[in-house]
Parts: sequence; C-alpha cells; structure tokens
Amino acid sequence: MLLSVKNLTVKYGKAEALRSVSLVLNEGDIIAVVGSNGAGKSTLLRSISGLKQPASGEVWFDNRLISRASPSLIVKLGICHIPQGRRLFPYMTVEENLLMGAYLRRDREGIRSDLAEVYGHFPILQTHKNRRAETFSGGEQQMLAIGRGLMSKPRVLLMDEPSHGLSPLMVGEISRVIAGINKRGISVVLVEQNITTAFNLATMGYVLSTGQVVLEGKPDELLNHDEVRKAYLGT
Repeated sequence: MLLSVKNLTVKYGKAEALRSVSLVLNEGDIIAVVGSNGAGKSTLLRSISGLKQPASGEVWFDNRLISRASPSLIVKLGICHIPQGRRLFPYMTVEENLLMGAYLRRDREGIRSDLAEVYGHFPILQTHKNRRAETFSGGEQQMLAIGRGLMSKPRVLLMDEPSHGLSPLMVGEISRVIAGINKRGISVVLVEQNITTAFNLATMGYVLSTGQVVLEGKPDELLNHDEVRKAYLGT
C-alpha cells in the first residue's frame, strides 16, 4: 500500500470531526471519499496533508509515519493537497501560480519540463499565462489549481471537491483530467459530494457520515447499495 490511514480521530475542541477512520490507497489507484456536508471529508484530507493534527491514530505514507510531520515535509515526500475552493493567489498570474506549486523544488530543468507538461494538459493556461488568476472562470481556476498541484511532482493528489460549483460540461472535463493524471501513475484521494462522478473514477469507495466510515467497497457495489441510493441518489 502507498498511503494508509489507521483509526484516525480528529477533534476541534471537544467535538470529534473524525472517529476511528481507516482507509487504504494502493499505488496507481483512485479512492473516492463521499458524504454529505459536515461528514468530515475535508478534515480527513487536512489530517493527511499535515494541516490538522490528529488526536489519535496514524497516517503512513510509503512505509513512513507522517501523522506528526509538517505540511512542507509531506509535500516534499510526494503528497499534494488541492483544497476546496481552489485557494489560488488571485493577483498573481497563471504562470506565477503554477511556479508556486514548485516552490520546494530545486531541479530547474525538471520544473521547466513539468511546466510544459501542465501547459500540454491545459492549453488555455499557456494561452493566458500572463493573466491574473482572479480573471478566470471557476472551471479554469480549477484547472489552474490542479496544474499548480502537479508542479509539486506528487505521487499522491488529495483533491477536495474539484467539481464543486462547476457546470456539468466542466465537471466532465475535470473528470477526464483526473483520469488522465491517474494514468500517468499519480494516485488520487478524491473527496466529492457528487457521488456518481466520484465512483465513476474510483477503484475503491468510502462513505463518511458524522465522522465515521459507514460503508466501504467497490464503487459499483456501493452505487447499488440501498442506503447509498436513498441518501445520495434519491432512489
């Protein structure tokens, strides 16, 4: 396994946001974590990326315990967190935002090569590389956020609600991008409320409710589960 979360409990004050959550990401896979607002999905990603320290439990990456590691070390090791809302630098240009993703890297030739590859993924970013990020649409900003994440040269991408607020057409485009990234060998933890989109991409699914994993399994099995269909598909 590449990434393992074991019995993770996370608190905000006395309130438990996550309770004994466990999941596994194997190399080359996409796992989908779905659930309603307040289920603990974003907290889970923040705990993996070092932005929120757990009260108990462990996070392992490539046989290394990272539960108490700093966010910068976790990025260096190969885990990149693309947060909900994109969190771009709005007054910086497209290219400046992309280069910020490579802030911890020192391999200049590699950075240039990866920048060209990102522009290959997203030609619109190259066309408008000198525009400020704030002038882009939501879908274009999501492309920029993904591109910035790729510039850190990750082995794992943590993606928090990448389809949030996008048109159905753009959701389809972002889904194709995620699938393409995965085919390059980058593993993905995908947090989504859009369960159909998430499970169409994933090799394994987890359903969170009030901070706990209540269901896990193959995506097609979960989509046919009565509780999932009632709660998320309205059937």
